[in-house]
Amino acid sequence: MAIDLHKFQWKLRGWVASFLPPCEEITKGLSRALDQRPSLKQRFIMRLHLYTCPWCTRYRKQIKFVDEAVKQRGHADSIGLPDSFNQATAERIKARLRQSSDQ
Repeated sequence: MAIDLHKFQWKLRGWVASFLPPCEEITKGLSRALDQRPSLKQRFIMRLHLYTCPWCTRYRKQIKFVDEAVKQRGHADSIGLPDSFNQATAERIKARLRQSSDQ
């Protein structure tokens, strides 16, 4: 009697996932983990969930990519825009917000 290893792995992943928090909670934890190191227990739970969930694994890769890109680029003010552009943009946004609140 041959055991289909692929099927067994997916069944095992499904069984493990049934004991773990849902994706919504894990994605919030992954986002928070970019700013502060989670506890050992939280890291363990997230790792187990990532083992069972390809969607959260993809999400983790995406947020890490964006976080690294932002860190490489530096602060938004350092991109070399003239101060008048920033001030003019801020004034237009304030004016639009005032218009929408008056309606």
